[in-house]
Amino acid sequence: MALNGSWAIGNLKNDYKDVMDKIGIAVMPTPDGKMAGKTVAAMGGYSLTMDAKAKNPKEAAEFIQYLVAGDPQIMLDFFKTTQYSKFSGRKSVDALINKEPEIDKDPYRNVVVEQVIPYSKPEPWYSFDLSSIYANALETVVTKGVKVDDALKTLEKDLNDYIKVHNYANTNPKLNP
Repeated sequence: MALNGSWAIGNLKNDYKDVMDKIGIAVMPTPDGKMAGKTVAAMGGYSLTMDAKAKNPKEAAEFIQYLVAGDPQIMLDFFKTTQYSKFSGRKSVDALINKEPEIDKDPYRNVVVEQVIPYSKPEPWYSFDLSSIYANALETVVTKGVKVDDALKTLEKDLNDYIKVHNYANTNPKLNP
């Protein structure tokens, strides 16, 4: 068992076609077991950036604009390649994806569309390392039987260590008495 996002479905479909009939997905349970109106996932994490020291910043910015604001058709191949396991933040791209004939027949995607997205929240902008620290703590509970309180203590320490080492905002003792 592994905890992953919808993006992992595409990786599995592309790399392990021969075992897909043995793979299932489930929505992350809530503490009380009731799903209605509960957030079970963060959606997002897409980011395109340009280095401040880029040799061709104008061209880089134009390329990013081409990808995120250009003709929606150019993104369709990306979503096909990912086996439609990723979701677009652009309504125009999403509309094209939803016209694909195989889209409604995908049981994995349908679980995400029907049971995850309606309850998801936009993912905040922070280092992916913080997400990894959280995911690792969660996995120790789910897969290794670590007690929740112990995992939370480790999580708190690991997050605080990361924040301190990387000098994240609002770590100044004068701001946080």
